[in-house]
Amino acid sequence: MMMALVVLLIGGNACTEEDKGLVPDDGTSLGNGGDAVPDPEGTILVSVRNANNGKTVVGLFETGGFYIDGGDNFVPYHYGYYADDIDFCSVGAVNGLGNVREAPSKGWASTVAVQEGHGYFVRYKTNNGYYVYARLYVEKYILSAANTILGAYVKYQSPYEPENIEDILVDIPDAQFRAYLAAEFDTNSDGILTPQEAVSVTAIWCSSRQISSLQGIELFTNLTILDCSFNEITEFAPIAFQANDIELLE
Repeated sequence: MMMALVVLLIGGNACTEEDKGLVPDDGTSLGNGGDAVPDPEGTILVSVRNANNGKTVVGLFETGGFYIDGGDNFVPYHYGYYADDIDFCSVGAVNGLGNVREAPSKGWASTVAVQEGHGYFVRYKTNNGYYVYARLYVEKYILSAANTILGAYVKYQSPYEPENIEDILVDIPDAQFRAYLAAEFDTNSDGILTPQEAVSVTAIWCSSRQISSLQGIELFTNLTILDCSFNEITEFAPIAFQANDIELLE
């Protein structure tokens, strides 16, 4: 029986070949592609054997583990009965890892075909309701003497914050406050709280949640009611209350 080789690396910091990263059929390329650029700082190259030829598991500390299955797809790795809650999205053919820049809003799935010269995003939804991303690039296949695919050489950077994701949750330092905002106001459940979602918020009821900081609340510009009672708040953002007539419950 073949043993799985687990690679745990912590930190480290549908288009044509001619149109790399520009117009894949599913429209997910966005601002990806263009001329090749140097690999970003923290890039790691790993040889990933598929499940039929040794099964290399890549364990990303920030997003969870994945491997290449027998059908040559990226899939989450199962730890016993548990599988990391991650999904993947291809951005099509690009010229390198540095050209994988903007995460698509559609096309995400728990499995995606491994294709030479293509770029990918991996994302993991945290317990606090927001996503952590990594980016991948399949440099080339690992081939046998008979020209069958044994796996792929994969470059990755983890974590990576996509250039097009405007998420105000990253400006909320208090984990409890951030979790409340994500649960209450992330209307499309994509793990991101956009300025468009924040502008619709008129009342925040966040009492008894062990919140110590309301820093970032100034981003909710239409807020009129705030209940932050029974917390241990030591850091406020008074700028939030200069524009609106807000009823404050403490």
